[in-house]
Amino acid sequence: MAIYKLGEISIMCRGGGKFQKKDLKKTGEFLALHYGKTYKCELVDESFPHKVDKKFYHEKSVINQSTVLVSTSETIKDLGHSYFINSSIYGILGGEQISIKGIENFIIDKFLFYLIKKNKNKFHKYATGLKVFRIKIVDIREIIFNVPSLEEQQNIIDIIEPIESLFLKFSQCVRIDTFDNTKKDLKNIIDIIEPIEKIESYIIKIINLIKNYLVSYYNSINTEEVFFYDIITLQNNKWNEQSEYIATNAIGEFSIDLNKIIDINSIKPSRADVSPANNSFIISKLLGENKVFYFSKAPEEVFSTGFFNFQTLYNDQIAGFLMSKHFKEQKEKLSSGTTMQAINLSNLKLIKMKKPLQYNEQNIVDKIEKLISIKNKLNLLKERLIKLLIK
Repeated sequence: MAIYKLGEISIMCRGGGKFQKKDLKKTGEFLALHYGKTYKCELVDESFPHKVDKKFYHEKSVINQSTVLVSTSETIKDLGHSYFINSSIYGILGGEQISIKGIENFIIDKFLFYLIKKNKNKFHKYATGLKVFRIKIVDIREIIFNVPSLEEQQNIIDIIEPIESLFLKFSQCVRIDTFDNTKKDLKNIIDIIEPIEKIESYIIKIINLIKNYLVSYYNSINTEEVFFYDIITLQNNKWNEQSEYIATNAIGEFSIDLNKIIDINSIKPSRADVSPANNSFIISKLLGENKVFYFSKAPEEVFSTGFFNFQTLYNDQIAGFLMSKHFKEQKEKLSSGTTMQAINLSNLKLIKMKKPLQYNEQNIVDKIEKLISIKNKLNLLKERLIKLLIK
């Protein structure tokens, strides 16, 4: 084991590609390694769908195989995200990223990728900027790493590569200083974390089956159209001293990202003023991702005024309608606004749906809420276990 600065074991270069998003194509002579298209990548090969023509060739920005790339970010959390190039097609690197190539006889390129991935947090203290956080080569050259021998590096690579996606997901939990430690930590993840993820995956499949059933059922209804507004009862419950706030970006189509819940301290956000009622739905006013959720009981959090909250006697049929093309197309057509398109109350009153059938509903949508609750609890358990496993 030896101690090196990053600048002693690698050669770094900042990208200088001049292409923009509008220049990207599905075919071309070079991979277009644009920050906006790579910040969620882990590995990039020939199948990368964004390419540019040779007119954007820039000698210092050409990237070949076995190179680690580190990007800037709009959040500190994502700063220092790294990905690995394993492509026979050369790439051109955009200006918001840094290429890092290992020096032979010091470090193997793939091991360098694992080392940077595991130590992502070391890049955070060198962040500069306000809206977009950047890192400078002159700073990150000084980051110190413990580097094992080349033989030990290869042994570690050999045990990680067959389950590489698992390592990349939980790299903070795996020591890569010795082969034995890597083997032990990977086994812990497989034995403890992977079973929870399998259960989560099964729950997601069941939720999707229920959602598809509800949409299919709504589509099968053969009745005249009525105004959606006449089938629902809008609720107008305001903030009720709740201590947690859920903004629109935390909601998906029958999903809630608990990591995006915001604590309300001394100052309440002005938009935190919708308290969903028992047995009610929320739908987003904004055009875009279909944000909708159902609550059998009133949640403890306050929600954004970017949602309508309503009750209905036809939960399952309404749920199917809100996920159908019939609803989404009308919402898109009726939305207005310059910077952010949305529907207002007047627009909502114009939306039509098939008249619900008169029968005692099974309230199947309630099962989705319960399954999501189980999934969220599993995710919370997983996060706690991960914290215990972090090395």
